[in-house]
Amino acid sequence: MKESCVILLVEDDLNDAFFVRRALEMLGFNGRFEHVLDVEMAKTFLTALQPGQSSVVIADSSVSCRGSGVDLLEWTRNQENTKTIPFFILSGDIQPQLKQRANAAGVSLILTKPPNFADIAEPLRQVLTSLPAHYREWLK
Repeated sequence: MKESCVILLVEDDLNDAFFVRRALEMLGFNGRFEHVLDVEMAKTFLTALQPGQSSVVIADSSVSCRGSGVDLLEWTRNQENTKTIPFFILSGDIQPQLKQRANAAGVSLILTKPPNFADIAEPLRQVLTSLPAHYREWLK
């Protein structure tokens, strides 16, 4: 039996992580949700993925002083097992240099955090709708 989609959230703000998880639940997500606080933890998780596993990464543009979501995106694109994973940057205000790097690395989309984080469900729905069908079988 094929495992359902895995969504990895890389976010150091626990409130933002809570709202993303709640939004995914509202959208009907019933797969595996993983939340890590920094880029190194994300690399460890992604390295352990099974080849071909349906996975999506949503990363804050400025996770911590130890790395950014864009650093992680660039790393994933250089790994055989993760180079084609849909990768979304979630940002309150992304600097032009980071945005340019993200686009050059092949970011799927840069999603702006709404002023009221409870309103993240609809932008997430739009992002997830753009994925191939096997990533979003659960989407309401």
